Amino acid sequence: MEASMNIFGSVSPMKLSGTIQRRYRWHPNPDKKCSFHKCSGSNRLELFRNSEFMGCQMKAPIWLLKDKKPRHGASPLQVFCKDFPRPELENTVNFLEAAQLSSSFLNGPRPRKPLKVVIAGAGLAGLSTAKYLADAGHKPIVLEARDVLGGKVAAWKDNDGDWYETGLHIFFGAYPNMQNLFGELGINDRLQWKEHSMIFAMPNKPGEFSRFDFPETLPAPFNGIFAILRNSEMLTWPEKVRFALGLLPAMLGGQAYVEAQDGLTVTEWMKRQSLTYIVHQQEKHGSKMAFLDVDILKLLLPQEWKDILYFKKLEKLVGVPVINVHIWFDRKLKNTYDHLLFSRSPLLSVYADMSVACKEYYDPDRSMLELVFAPAEQWISCSDQEIVDATMQELAKLFPNEIAADQSKAKILKYHVVKTPRSVYKTVPDCEPCRPLQRSPVKGFYLAGDYTKQKYLASMEGAVLSGKLCAQAITQDYDVLVAQAAQREVQVSI
Repeated sequence: MEASMNIFGSVSPMKLSGTIQRRYRWHPNPDKKCSFHKCSGSNRLELFRNSEFMGCQMKAPIWLLKDKKPRHGASPLQVFCKDFPRPELENTVNFLEAAQLSSSFLNGPRPRKPLKVVIAGAGLAGLSTAKYLADAGHKPIVLEARDVLGGKVAAWKDNDGDWYETGLHIFFGAYPNMQNLFGELGINDRLQWKEHSMIFAMPNKPGEFSRFDFPETLPAPFNGIFAILRNSEMLTWPEKVRFALGLLPAMLGGQAYVEAQDGLTVTEWMKRQSLTYIVHQQEKHGSKMAFLDVDILKLLLPQEWKDILYFKKLEKLVGVPVINVHIWFDRKLKNTYDHLLFSRSPLLSVYADMSVACKEYYDPDRSMLELVFAPAEQWISCSDQEIVDATMQELAKLFPNEIAADQSKAKILKYHVVKTPRSVYKTVPDCEPCRPLQRSPVKGFYLAGDYTKQKYLASMEGAVLSGKLCAQAITQDYDVLVAQAAQREVQVSI
């Protein structure tokens, strides 16, 4: 949970700083293996300025990202493990808008008496709130129950020094507030940019894949239409035409059109657009990843608050379970790729061979597959071994020549299963009006999280933006909060 509270108007701030530990195995042949520079083993990460010191060890794995520049001339599924240059984002409309909101905290009037704000939860929303409050001259203190920051994007090291995490955290360059935040923190070098493609496994053709490549020469959304029309394995030409025509209203109507469809299910919307059900049949096996348990907030609410309409609407937002599986194999799998892969499996949503795609996991001799196990409702209470056994049965279909369910081929060296019983809220019709604004009706109590009201669904970008909006609401209420604190001081003295 990420909730911002200004109770007394005075609590001490903190600065999070720590050590980033990297373990790189460098290979001298950049044409066939990963090519990257070995960074310093100890880097200083300063999250907040103008604040007192509270130290902790930051666990910060490299993130996988999609780029806008497809790889030209490469065979479709040849393993390269090559990163792409960061695209020029600074002059895009979305990035400029995000940067303007960020600058408002630094360039706004300095508070006469800094607010001291307690923030419960050190996920992306909580950290974003704290960072921008500190930029505005206030003094946040972040409370986190666990020994690692990040919330739903947290990562840990096991006893062997290997990373495991809550999910495959891949995002787009079109996330301006995240990109803006990383630039402000000076950590853009921690990111890996990948080609702008979507790659799907072919269920009826084990070991084969189908690609959607988004050309850099076309702006969105036309690059998406081109990618759909160019794909020859997953859609027939009549389906491509219907799909493109069905998307036209969303492309022309933009965000307003998308929000107006909130009362429809995917099936209902597809019927209105005369689309076939192939997408619907696969959507039921999908999963959206995010990082906030709205259910925890509902459990912690004081009884007298639960009858307030603002909080009652939260009952419609119900978190869904997510399971992330990591499997280390005794050999290098051949049928992998330097990218996120969509499995089209009834159990495995997406996966990646992290030993190929991510520098932190690079290994020339062994593969480590990280997989999102979804839908997870029926599996969340199962043992780790049962989940891994089911995963291996699905992997045997994706890697028929390399993996067998009984491990008669590739053998498991070790595995980690990370369960999140209540993750992102379930996107059902008419849930958009239930998303609360960051400013609650209770004076001094604010909410931040990707489930709160902002223009994105559950996502890392939504979490960061919600933190910005929460910090903005607090700074806008500065005079009211100072007066509230002064009144309480008078009451205490009496």
